[in-house]
Amino acid sequence: MSGIYLTAKMFRKNLDRQGRVHEIRGDGELVAAIAKEYAKEPTNTLVVSPDNRSRTEINERIHAELQRRGIVGGKEPSIRALVPRQDLTGADRTWAARYDIGDVLLASIEGDRHCEEHLRAGEEYRRSHQPANS
Repeated sequence: MSGIYLTAKMFRKNLDRQGRVHEIRGDGELVAAIAKEYAKEPTNTLVVSPDNRSRTEINERIHAELQRRGIVGGKEPSIRALVPRQDLTGADRTWAARYDIGDVLLASIEGDRHCEEHLRAGEEYRRSHQPANS
């Protein structure tokens, strides 16, 4: 392997020497510290989170901190975001009864061409009613 190779230990030691490693105990304090640091210099700043729950909490705290500092407005439009259904298996995703009324589906591939009304990739579909025979 050519080039520079840093182990995680070397990387942390290097960051620590630069004064860029800060140990914070407790989730609440950590999220608050992340929000404050982000708000100091939001341009070109990336926050990495291990899961959706913590991502959501961190995003909300960052947004509140940016509002508090007047960087973003207090009232903003809401934006619809589609989130993947992690609770469905591949087989479940093909069965309409596994979706709730009002759920929006975004087709990623073309549906079965043998069906009269097959799905088209890139189109959104909303579950609107319960079939009579279910």
